[in-house]
Amino acid sequence: MVLKAHTMINIIEPTEILFLLLNFQNLFTAPSFEYFCHFILSFMGLDKEGFVTNVYLSSSSKKHWTNYHRFLSHYQWTAIEVSKKLFWLLLKTIKPVADGERLEIIGALDDTYTEKHGSKFYGVSWYHKPHNNKKGNKIWANCWVCFGLLFQFGTGWLFFPICALLYVRKKYIENSIQFKTKLELGVEIIEN
Repeated sequence: MVLKAHTMINIIEPTEILFLLLNFQNLFTAPSFEYFCHFILSFMGLDKEGFVTNVYLSSSSKKHWTNYHRFLSHYQWTAIEVSKKLFWLLLKTIKPVADGERLEIIGALDDTYTEKHGSKFYGVSWYHKPHNNKKGNKIWANCWVCFGLLFQFGTGWLFFPICALLYVRKKYIENSIQFKTKLELGVEIIEN
């Protein structure tokens, strides 16, 4: 697998990142693992928005760009399994700053909005703006139910996202049995 170099923040060497990504290899087939690596490395290094097209363009892949879309929509892997692996890898890796010191880790569950411009995005709807703003009180967005870990970092806190599931309003789901509230999605994330 050949991965193109990115304008990545020089905190972690690219070889170390690839070594970390190998922990996820058993969750994918060989071709899909290559796509997974391209997505992760691209999102870490892109100065642009994280569109699938930008991921394709940042890779040195000779495969057709639609394979990247198919990886997200049709390939045999689950975000929940990737999230579980990430969670346990993170817990195994984190250590207290000083010996004998207790490390407090807090799990946080919240919903967050990703503003969209256009009508062809799945799950997009009007939501109340999370922050007061004089431009209006509604936002056209996707709503993600997110779980992550909070770590005390100096005088502040660092949030490390683990998993996110897309909330789609009931009126946009063809089979109403498949509808899940934000709370049900949060419970699904925590239980899995």
